[in-house]
Amino acid sequence: MLRRYFRCLCVATLILGAGLGTPSRAVAEEPAEPSRDRGKELALKGLEAYKNGKYEEARAAFAEARGLYPAGQVLRMLGYSLVALERWAEAADALEAALHAELKPLPEADRVEAQTTLDKALSHLGTLTIVSNVPGATVAIDTASAEPLPVRDRRMAVGSHHVVVRATEREPIDQQVVLKGGQAQSLELDPLPATAGSGPGASAGRSPSAPGSLGPWQLVGIVGGTAGLALAGAGIAALVDWRAQQGSVDDRTAAYQARYAQGCPLADYTGCATDAALINRDADRAKSAQNAGIGLTIAGGVVGVAGFTLLAVMSSSAPSEPGAAPTQGAERVSWACVPSPELGLGLGLGCGGTF
Repeated sequence: MLRRYFRCLCVATLILGAGLGTPSRAVAEEPAEPSRDRGKELALKGLEAYKNGKYEEARAAFAEARGLYPAGQVLRMLGYSLVALERWAEAADALEAALHAELKPLPEADRVEAQTTLDKALSHLGTLTIVSNVPGATVAIDTASAEPLPVRDRRMAVGSHHVVVRATEREPIDQQVVLKGGQAQSLELDPLPATAGSGPGASAGRSPSAPGSLGPWQLVGIVGGTAGLALAGAGIAALVDWRAQQGSVDDRTAAYQARYAQGCPLADYTGCATDAALINRDADRAKSAQNAGIGLTIAGGVVGVAGFTLLAVMSSSAPSEPGAAPTQGAERVSWACVPSPELGLGLGLGCGGTF
């Protein structure tokens, strides 16, 4: 519904805005005529694509037009195209540029509409600031490459983000950061000096492990246990993300109910319906994250228990080294796992043993 809502924009607004502008505001100098004409041509191409629901094509045309003819209407339509593509951070930047455009500034009615759309984009974003007192510290956020600190007022999508701060001869800091829509979060992360034995070359002088010290089934157990931990970790991360998304949905639902307590008014029916559709879509995504988190956590627990059980059993039955004297009084490893209905839904496992 959001996309249908923006399709209703008036074609004349863009054409008149690009050609005449608003005389009451300061106007920047016009680009050279070839650039201006090419920019207008691209803007009209983008508008036609937008009307036909080809939002990526529209975005590309408006983005190219921006470089040649950055009029207020060109920037506004670039922002609307990015909103339709749910590229919230880029949409917010484009809409803010439209509101501050000096070349052919937006008419007042379009400014109000652009501000409303900007507010909707910002509801999907949080702001992150990371600083450090350690010289030369860098940060890597999610899958991006490391960059020098500080990072200030970085707009990012709501939800969980992986942050790793590193510095030379320091222990890295690795943590999850959860952002909520419309909120800012600031972090001061100072990696501690590396402890003895944790830096490069710390393993020098250690005796290497004897080749073949682990049997194939022990290796299988290690791999299985590690995979289980990884699955459980992914499940917990998904549940953290679900909580963040659900919190944002709850906040927006409360605001929606406060605003439209008496139902959608006829004068603002499209905006009301659009808000409801966006909230419902995000609620569905939050539910999917919750289901994924629960499934991954359960699967990780089962795989991890199976792997470590195999490792323990095979370690206890491993043959002694040739020529080694038998250990007197040594106890064998005893380890067993059985279904535990007390853990709920018959899906739990209870494990115990001796080492």
